[in-house]
Amino acid sequence: MAVAPAERQEAAFTFIEFCTSPEVKTYWSQTTGYLPVRTSAAESEDMQTFFGENPNFKTAVDQLAKTRPQDAARVFIPGGDQIIGGGLEQITINFEDVQVAFDDVAATLEEEAAPIVEQVEAL
Repeated sequence: MAVAPAERQEAAFTFIEFCTSPEVKTYWSQTTGYLPVRTSAAESEDMQTFFGENPNFKTAVDQLAKTRPQDAARVFIPGGDQIIGGGLEQITINFEDVQVAFDDVAATLEEEAAPIVEQVEAL
């Protein structure tokens, strides 16, 4: 963008402004089923009417306040999400002891994280 002509930069920002407007985000949320990605969209009159007509949809929005950032192991360790998910499956499906299952998960995560830790330490 820095080297684009001024009129292209302005057009790009106009497009971004349109795409991220509360009205477009409200429409997008209602038609895709995804949560509204702007507070202003979630609080809009149109979205409040939609929530009134679709109370189950509002449940997920109400629960956002209770969410926490994703565990770094899920993000930074290759396959971390699957490793943790596998541990949860061992507990919920195979009725494995929680401590045993997560001791295995921890060991696997440490093993998978080792190359990443080495790279970071080398910096």
